[in-house]
Amino acid sequence: MGLKKGFILKTRNPTVAVYGLTLYSSFLSSPADNLLLVTLFALLFALTAFGATSTRAIGEAAISAYLDQPRVRWLVNTVLVTLLVYCAIGLAGLTYGTGGYPLRRTPAPLSIAAC
Repeated sequence: MGLKKGFILKTRNPTVAVYGLTLYSSFLSSPADNLLLVTLFALLFALTAFGATSTRAIGEAAISAYLDQPRVRWLVNTVLVTLLVYCAIGLAGLTYGTGGYPLRRTPAPLSIAAC
């Protein structure tokens, strides 16, 4: 996939719209009465989104040339699968500490100041 197709694919990603709506509703709802601030923030968000999408599309275009080699593709897939399994085990809480007991996150003790 070339740079142009990759850029189009990333800009049509629905998570971009969800990110924009979340950004506006969470952080930019207070200056909504000032049209100049809303326009400025919209332009800043558009430039940030364009920069992020362009950077990712350029990076993917550069990496795709190397992924055509079977050995490199196998190595990258192996590393990514290993990291995915490691994260899944960590999130599921299946790791074990010393003595064979599962690691448990205990809540921090309450201080007197918090009461």
